[in-house]
Amino acid sequence: MQSSGRRLEATVAGLALAETRLGAAESALPSPTTVSVAAAPVAQGAAAQPDARAATPVTAPVASPATLLGEADTRLDSIAALVAAANQRIAANSSAIESVAVRLGSVESGLGETRKRTEAAEQALAAANARIDGGDKGLAETATRLAQLQVAIADESDRLSRHEADAAAGSSAFKRTLEGLGTSLEDANQRVAAVDRSLVDTGERVDQLRAAVREQGSRLDQNESNLAQAGVQVGQAGAAIKDHEERLLANERADNASSATAREALERAISAGRLAEGKLVYETVLSNELTNFDSEQAKLSDGSKQVLTEFANKLRAENKNVFIEIQGHTDDTGPATRNQRLARERAEAVRAFLHDSGGIPLHRMAVVSYGESRPVADNGTREGRMKNRRVVLVVLQ
Repeated sequence: MQSSGRRLEATVAGLALAETRLGAAESALPSPTTVSVAAAPVAQGAAAQPDARAATPVTAPVASPATLLGEADTRLDSIAALVAAANQRIAANSSAIESVAVRLGSVESGLGETRKRTEAAEQALAAANARIDGGDKGLAETATRLAQLQVAIADESDRLSRHEADAAAGSSAFKRTLEGLGTSLEDANQRVAAVDRSLVDTGERVDQLRAAVREQGSRLDQNESNLAQAGVQVGQAGAAIKDHEERLLANERADNASSATAREALERAISAGRLAEGKLVYETVLSNELTNFDSEQAKLSDGSKQVLTEFANKLRAENKNVFIEIQGHTDDTGPATRNQRLARERAEAVRAFLHDSGGIPLHRMAVVSYGESRPVADNGTREGRMKNRRVVLVVLQ
């Protein structure tokens, strides 16, 4: 088209020149009869001396008007022939330009459709890339393939642009170029279709991955719930273990204290010569729950009497030559002297019941008061004070 335009401009310039020359010919018709002729050379065969020539006006015979008009008509005919030839060339160029414009329009339409589909494919690829970001390794490979396809589509777009530039040249190879463009467009359409199918496959895989992620999330929620329940159970078990350890510790302290007083009872009995074998058989603790002494009182309850009766029956059934030391203990409430006296009175009440109701001889029993000096639990708590208020029966042989 550019070349045709330049040729058209040259034709227009030739027409302008022809019009100029025609005007000059018309203006020459009424011109004066004098003409200028060049002077003849001075001598024939002499050296040429251009500077020595001079234009000398002479009076020549004037041509007839009919002759001048004939020459002008001839020149006008030639100019008209040139103009007609120029018009024919312009018409041919116009037809070629229109044909090229039609072909360019179809090419541009095809290119526009291809660009739209390419842009749609690029947008779909971008959406697929965004969805694939959370996928696994296979999705990453798919993204790479999509990127390669995008590069291929961009290359096809560049090739189409180059074909469009070639089409603008208006050469004889334009038709072959259009055919090549059609083939390229068909290939591009096939590739776009392949990309569409790949996007569908990718979408299905993304949906599968989302379903798997939701399932994993449900499992994680269930595991967190189970862990929370396990944490609660572990906390409860820890509290139970701690309580059990505290009880064991209290029992150990009580056992250690009882064992210490039992050893002391054994040493006293050995020193007094009251034992046959000099060994500890066992010891029985009458806690505050069993004795249930009233405040500041040494009177036995019915529960403590039942326990003491069973104790005496056991000794008689075994028929062993044993010695019993009855030890009284209190908590640290009140003065120490009063607690010492109260512990002795309660131990003596136990000895009197074992003698009167259990039939155990008095010389087989002794009473010791520890008062508040041998606690087995913390006197700062109500439970601890109840454990410290007790009567211990140490059986020796």
